[in-house]
Amino acid sequence: YYTRTKTIAKVQYFYDGKLDESKTENIADLKAGDIVETYPEKNKEGYVFEKVENIPLTLGEDASKNIIKVYYVKKEDTEPTPPKEDPQKPATPSKLTTEKPKPEDEVQTSDTSQRTLWIMMVLLSGGAVLAYGLKRRRKEKQ
Repeated sequence: YYTRTKTIAKVQYFYDGKLDESKTENIADLKAGDIVETYPEKNKEGYVFEKVENIPLTLGEDASKNIIKVYYVKKEDTEPTPPKEDPQKPATPSKLTTEKPKPEDEVQTSDTSQRTLWIMMVLLSGGAVLAYGLKRRRKEKQ
C-alpha cells in the first residue's frame, strides 16, 4: 500500500514589505494533502496586520510552494483602519490547525478492479505446485 510522505510548510512574516527571517516558522509533521487554515501570530510592537497570502493552504509535496505569507505595516499615529476580515479566516489567528481531507477527496491508491484475475493466478500457481509435487512423487515410487 502507499502512504503519504511527510512535508514541511513555512510561515513567513513581512514587516513593511521586508521579510524577517528570525520570525519565519517551519511547520513539520504534516503530510501532503493536509490543509493549514491558521498560523501563529507574530506581530511586532508598533505594527498592525495588513494581509495574509496563501491561506487556507493545501500542502503539496514540493516544500518550496508550501508558504504562507503574513504582512504587517507600521502603525500610524492616526487611528488605523482595522484589517479586512476574511470570512474563511479568524481575525486573530492564535494556533496552528490542520484538517485531513475528506475520504471522497483522497486519491485511491489500491487497485481492486483486478480481484478476479488475482484469485485465478493464486489458484493456477497453487495447482502448478500441486501438479509438480504429484509428478515428483510418482517418479520417486518408480
